[in-house]
Amino acid sequence: GIIKPGRPVVSSVMDESARQVIAGRARELGSPLKQLGVDFHFESEMRGVGGSMVDVATWHRQWPAIRLRALGAHQCANAATACAVVDMMQTEARLPTSRIDGRSLAS
Repeated sequence: GIIKPGRPVVSSVMDESARQVIAGRARELGSPLKQLGVDFHFESEMRGVGGSMVDVATWHRQWPAIRLRALGAHQCANAATACAVVDMMQTEARLPTSRIDGRSLAS
């Protein structure tokens, strides 16, 4: 399976039944789980054909505003998930990610 025993999991799945399956499996395997809409959130402002500005808040921090050139709410959710993965790497996996910031994620 995709979820490995004891390994951190970040999920942006919004379908409630799928969320429950993922949460249950993570619990069974002792894998810390962070979910969009529960542990991390985003707000976005569309900027026309220029893309979007996205504000992301995780359990770990408030990210600086991220400018995305790609259009669509799903792109904003993807950016929020990327921020959550970076924060999960810092807080759970304890990997050095000090050089990753909002500018890196927007690229």
